[in-house]
Amino acid sequence: MESSLFGACSASRRLVVTLLLAVTSLWAATPVLAQDKSPQEALLAATTAFRQGAWDDVVSDATPAIEDLTPAPGSNAGTLARLHYLRGLAAEQISWFGMAQADLGPFANVEPPPGLTPAAVVLARIERVKPFVPTQIEEIRDGNAVAFRVYYDQMNPFVRGMIDSLRTAYDANHRLMGFDLMETPVFIFTSSQNFSSFYTALIGRAPASTLAGLATNGAILIPPPLAGTRLAENPDASAFASVTVHEFNHCLLRRVWGRGRPPQWFVEGMATVAEAYASDQEDQLLKRRFVRAQAVNGLLLPDQIRQDQVFTRAADVSAQMNVNGDQGPDPYAQAYDMTSYLLNSLKPDDILPFLTSLRTKSFSEALQQYGGGNEEQFYAAWVAKVRGQ
Repeated sequence: MESSLFGACSASRRLVVTLLLAVTSLWAATPVLAQDKSPQEALLAATTAFRQGAWDDVVSDATPAIEDLTPAPGSNAGTLARLHYLRGLAAEQISWFGMAQADLGPFANVEPPPGLTPAAVVLARIERVKPFVPTQIEEIRDGNAVAFRVYYDQMNPFVRGMIDSLRTAYDANHRLMGFDLMETPVFIFTSSQNFSSFYTALIGRAPASTLAGLATNGAILIPPPLAGTRLAENPDASAFASVTVHEFNHCLLRRVWGRGRPPQWFVEGMATVAEAYASDQEDQLLKRRFVRAQAVNGLLLPDQIRQDQVFTRAADVSAQMNVNGDQGPDPYAQAYDMTSYLLNSLKPDDILPFLTSLRTKSFSEALQQYGGGNEEQFYAAWVAKVRGQ
């Protein structure tokens, strides 16, 4: 089946093109489109969401106003243009490239509004990505809504396993989050060269050579399996799900907290908690790993697991120690335990407000508001719990 990602498809896929060109925030728990806003209110809401990096909200706020104004914009022509521009930029961020091209195309040779990326720059980036987008499509639905639109270049057992695991990823994250989830593009590659080219065109740098999967602001990217790994040699359903559950969680939360930057232990902690929701075996494994780390007094301080690169280095050290038969700190297992403790301390109805508050608040401020203490106080309480005090 020919890819509809850029709107080039057969008649049987025109509905998909319509969805790509008019798709909105897929929070099914609330109305899909905020149709009670005036054009000016919609523009203000979309502008605020854009500043916060809430790309889905930009789309959901802008789309109804665009549909209302397009037949006869009149004195609102400037508002309509601004809404198209904001929606196009937001759509590109979450890999809805068809919408981005449709919205930004008329502005390719126009000076952008202050502070916004020129349309020509975004359109050129999409054109660089376009040759490397896999051409086959499979949809995974939740009722009538598309949960995942999967793009792949050829079917084989690895691709089939990854696609089949996406239902597990959706269900686990749905149960963890407690709210309905958004449509997500998934790009699965069987060619390392195509993956590298796609990644480089999209992200602007070459990918690391050890990736099993990764999340962007709005999509999941799956490279071919690395030789000698479980995914390449003897994969089962749990091996595929360990990738998709984890990366889907990263993708979702980037879309929830926008430009917010919570500590890396919480980012990875949420993803490992999602893995535990997907598999009792993974849950028990993470708990055993943390017990082993505790046994050698291997608790890491917040500063040792707060920043992305620092967390990664600590995880690399932990992995090497395991190879050598030694025991020590385990950043992922600790992140799992800390995040589980944090989630259990929040009221269920406060989880989404807590996450979305990270768009405008620091992690410590959000914890203070919803958990009753800042990050330092939370860590002290967690340590006391771990030590049975």
